Amino acid sequence: MTAPLFDTAYRDAFGERLTKAIFDVSMQEIDGQTVCYMRAAELIDAMITNAAILMRDSEGTSTPARTRQFCDELARKLQRRIAQAKRAEVPFETVNADWTH
Repeated sequence: MTAPLFDTAYRDAFGERLTKAIFDVSMQEIDGQTVCYMRAAELIDAMITNAAILMRDSEGTSTPARTRQFCDELARKLQRRIAQAKRAEVPFETVNADWTH
């Protein structure tokens, strides 16, 4: 069996729905106004937990060495995406508390 090709349409659809879910969960009533207050540390922690669950049975994490390699590659990808995000305009801002968990 050959591995399926990376499906960018699926990734994009998932990303759109994930963003909508983040906004939906983050909506709050503050001083009589509905605002979207994103708790960045909690959101990131939840996404990391779910990524770990998705990767637990992956061939890419089947051994400690493969897990380290996967994490190294993920760190590089995350660094690139953070750099891209810093250059892009977004229609909101996040509040990043001291994330120590």
